[in-house]
Amino acid sequence: MRAEQQSYAGYFWRSNLPEKKVPGTLTVVDGGKVYLEVLGTFDERTEHFNRRDPVPRVLGEIEGGKRITLENCSYLRKPGLPGFIAKSKLRAECVYIGVVFDDGEEVQLRSFQFSVEGLDAWHSISGITTNYEPKTHAGSITYERPRSIELWSDGEINLSLSFGHRGPTLGKPQSATIAQSSYFGLAK
Repeated sequence: MRAEQQSYAGYFWRSNLPEKKVPGTLTVVDGGKVYLEVLGTFDERTEHFNRRDPVPRVLGEIEGGKRITLENCSYLRKPGLPGFIAKSKLRAECVYIGVVFDDGEEVQLRSFQFSVEGLDAWHSISGITTNYEPKTHAGSITYERPRSIELWSDGEINLSLSFGHRGPTLGKPQSATIAQSSYFGLAK
């Protein structure tokens, strides 16, 4: 299944100008394209308004208090005149969610998790079991997360298959859903 478009409201700033936060919306679309639309620009100097200089790094805090880092941004749309309320739109090469890197800090990761379309069908491992008794019309759905499976290791880097899940809600719902997901993990 392809990922749906994800949008997050928040405040964003250039890593070298943390005092100048601007409101905006981070959007990640299918295929991994990353866009940031902000109110105004990250550079208010009049002589720079018509220039579309690259923005090496943008930091932010999005809904839920998650910190983010956007790498290698470029303007797709920038207001032509200062002092007017207008939106700018930038495209980023990538976004790191849950981490903030300082200006000039090299990005180094100890682990990385990712999923690919069709992964769940490929491995066909499920932690979901169902039980239904027709005589009493009683049924149950249970979930026990499968253990991670180490797929490969060279002593320094490990590749594993891991699992997660969503749902169900607590309380007295009228319906219940449990959705299992799987992903690959690379770790040092």
